[in-house]
Amino acid sequence: MYLQDQEWYWVPGPGDDGGQLLFRALGPRGAEGWGDCPCPWPPEQVPPKVQQLRSLLAGYELAQVEELHMLLASVPSQVRLAVESALCSALAAALQVPLYVLWGGAYRAQVPLALEVSWGSWEESAPGTALGQWLDRGFRTLVLPAPWKPPEVWSQWEQALVPRRASLQVVLDAQGTPPPSRWTWPKQLLPLVACVLDLTGQDDPQSWQTLRSGSPVPVWVARDVQSPQQVFELTAQRAVDGLALDPFRLGGWLQLRRCVAVAEAAGVPVMLDLRRAWSPAVAVAVHLTAAEKSLSRPMLLTTQAWEHPPGGSSLAPGSEAMLAVPREPGSYSGLDRSALEEFLVM
Repeated sequence: MYLQDQEWYWVPGPGDDGGQLLFRALGPRGAEGWGDCPCPWPPEQVPPKVQQLRSLLAGYELAQVEELHMLLASVPSQVRLAVESALCSALAAALQVPLYVLWGGAYRAQVPLALEVSWGSWEESAPGTALGQWLDRGFRTLVLPAPWKPPEVWSQWEQALVPRRASLQVVLDAQGTPPPSRWTWPKQLLPLVACVLDLTGQDDPQSWQTLRSGSPVPVWVARDVQSPQQVFELTAQRAVDGLALDPFRLGGWLQLRRCVAVAEAAGVPVMLDLRRAWSPAVAVAVHLTAAEKSLSRPMLLTTQAWEHPPGGSSLAPGSEAMLAVPREPGSYSGLDRSALEEFLVM
């Protein structure tokens, strides 16, 4: 089964944001698959870069995933993920099966979510009001930025979060900044903190071991993992307590599955970090999470995953902050092609 046609869309982002690339792959009998990624190029480079990709992918065999990554070795990792997402989805759609079938079947029918909370959403309204809205939608895991804001801001957070400790857990994102240079541990929140992500910007296992030994909560790594070899080094030396894998940094689902296998063999837990994704990548991640038994922890998302795509999305979470695994052929991201025409790259 071969790629019969392809379409590329570029959706500009606000300000200096490079926007999002969307890739639509057309297979036999009208089968389609979608992929997306943060755009790695400035606006003026998007048309020529897309033209190069069109030439490379014309008539490509949908099932040749291994060769795909060799073919696109010089392409930015996030673009490789978008292409793999679309081709795998188109292949499953052509075979008239959900994507998880190609990955061995489904262990679960729903995928739990963790929601990243921006400072702006807290500063624009009372923290208690915003938190109540998220809890009403079923979210029980929130990803919060490291506490380096003024103490009075964190005091408001604590007043809103601590009374709900029985129904809530927190993931702190240190964003590569080790304490106490810019922030200190929020003592009242510590009982709610499930883990802290990226406690240092360094990627050597020794640094992680040192920070892990001095941390009052489990230390997980996200941004520094870009290959199965790094996963092996971190897990073999017991340098971290867990991994939050970003498929855009890894350059594809094939690489991500290899990382999951290495971590599982070492007994190290894994969750998926989809905070830069729109609905096509999230849809593929849902199928992968359904097929990988070890991926039982909440998937890290922002609301852009289901709110921002101009083509709409069928992936809005339910009342319990869970995404149902689609049963339709392909990955079923639910994008409306007609709403994207103005963003088509010619």
